[in-house]
Amino acid sequence: MDNLELKAWVGNLGKYNEGELKGEWVDLPISKDELKEVLDRIDVGKEIDGVKYEEYFIGDYDGNIPAGIELSEYESFDSLNTLAEVFDQVNKNGDQKAFEALCDDVLTDWKDAAVAYLEHQFDAYEGNTVSDLGHGIIDEFGGVEAIDESMLCFINYDEIGRDIDNDYAPENEGDPETAAEYYCGDENASFEDIAKTVYPELAGDNWDLTGKEDFLKNYFDYEAFGDDVCCCNSVVFGDDVIVVIQDEAKCDRTLEDVKDSLAEYSEQSLDNLITDAESKVQPEKENKETKSRDEMEL
Repeated sequence: MDNLELKAWVGNLGKYNEGELKGEWVDLPISKDELKEVLDRIDVGKEIDGVKYEEYFIGDYDGNIPAGIELSEYESFDSLNTLAEVFDQVNKNGDQKAFEALCDDVLTDWKDAAVAYLEHQFDAYEGNTVSDLGHGIIDEFGGVEAIDESMLCFINYDEIGRDIDNDYAPENEGDPETAAEYYCGDENASFEDIAKTVYPELAGDNWDLTGKEDFLKNYFDYEAFGDDVCCCNSVVFGDDVIVVIQDEAKCDRTLEDVKDSLAEYSEQSLDNLITDAESKVQPEKENKETKSRDEMEL
């Protein structure tokens, strides 16, 4: 899968209000010195013909950004650099699909997704249903041979008994007409009763399914098992990936570690060349006539 990446278009706000688009695309994360060079090239911090251009704005984003991430024009470079660094960690681990699923989760924003990714153990499985989840976990632990007595509750006894009943036919004169009567001595016996009578090991009386791998493949209820996993864990379903977030923390970097590693990028003053992103003047508040950004191609 392609690596995640983040680019931003940085423009001169004063020039924009005069009807001119003057700016550049930058790759993130970007250092203080690199950003100062960009701002110098687009005339932010300069006085031209008596007009001082002191402010910048972010006009657009590009790159391979998960669909669930929404970025506004007022994002700070501190925030954007942090997101770009998280992307780098995701790319190194090959976890693009899992992270995209976390970002698409309606209960989170990208910061929640980053915390879930960086600070918690998680497992990712192919698919998009609880049955796929059940199959993925069983396969991860060695396939049906990993099924033990503790998982008896996920065997579909009704389906086993129904198949036995459908296949039953009296062989000798005087044989009962139904499988329930033949195996259980009770014509009202349930399909589950029939299954546990024919296969007493399924009742836990003599647990031994050696050589019955095909049997388990047909009758293990992967959907019920997947549902049980969902009840006990935080699970996020993506388009073709399922992420199970565990409670225990990773012995790995936290979001705060990421922020600390970006200290050289995070200074917002830029030696008084620009104002902080959150205090930028919005174009519509300027006295001069301006064009809508929607009418301009960045």
